[in-house]
Amino acid sequence: MNSLKKVNVDCSKDIIYHLEKIEGGLFSIQIQNNRNIILSRSIDIMITNIRLIKKLVQIDPRFDWKIIQKEMDKLFKEDTSLTGFSILFDFEKCEKPKRALIPLTLINTVDNEE
Repeated sequence: MNSLKKVNVDCSKDIIYHLEKIEGGLFSIQIQNNRNIILSRSIDIMITNIRLIKKLVQIDPRFDWKIIQKEMDKLFKEDTSLTGFSILFDFEKCEKPKRALIPLTLINTVDNEE
């Protein structure tokens, strides 16, 4: 497992594939033992847990940048003369925040080529 930390690869599709194989195996066991209610309920619980793990694997842990984009779009609609945005992005609330400056100028090159 430690070797996986060194690889910068998204393994989520492989994990989902193997979870689905396990889920399918559990369904087969459940069908073969459908008269054993305790086993059937136990398998239902395991399948529910597998589905939860599948959802967790598919969640993007990164920040939802769409929140900022929506706010920028709203502000630009209110004032189309805006030439930029100043965004203060803090990871934690503190009395004296220490922030790095990321100067960035995005110029629409399609409009400037004319």
